Amino acid sequence: MKTISYKTRTFSWIVFMIAGMVVALSCSQPKAVVSAASAPTPPPSRLAIAQATILGRWQMINGTQFYSFYRDGTMDLVFNNAFGTAITNPGTYQLIDESHIRTQTRDAFNFATAATYELKFGTGTATFVDAQGRAVQYQKAQ
Repeated sequence: MKTISYKTRTFSWIVFMIAGMVVALSCSQPKAVVSAASAPTPPPSRLAIAQATILGRWQMINGTQFYSFYRDGTMDLVFNNAFGTAITNPGTYQLIDESHIRTQTRDAFNFATAATYELKFGTGTATFVDAQGRAVQYQKAQ
């Protein structure tokens, strides 16, 4: 039986350890540390922008009707009747996507009316286009 000298064993052990460290270092990639403060904020979606834009009071251009849209999904449709009295029909709304809105209101007789409109925003304006292609333009009220 052949014996291995102490120097050969020590040398083999050192080579084995160095090879192991090289493999370990080459396999581990440094991980980038990103703090919440330095992480970029993603831009808001077009739907989120539309949801923020629709909030508030919208006065019909060249008319007396207006919509008020609230954050909780409720709305008021206010118009003058034939006698000049302001009538408020409460309701709800839902933005289907960034360019379509569904509204549902109830009148004084509890009659429900639902409608879906194409919604186009301009600078301080909103245009509601119904299924027949009729457009009504509103201006954001102060």
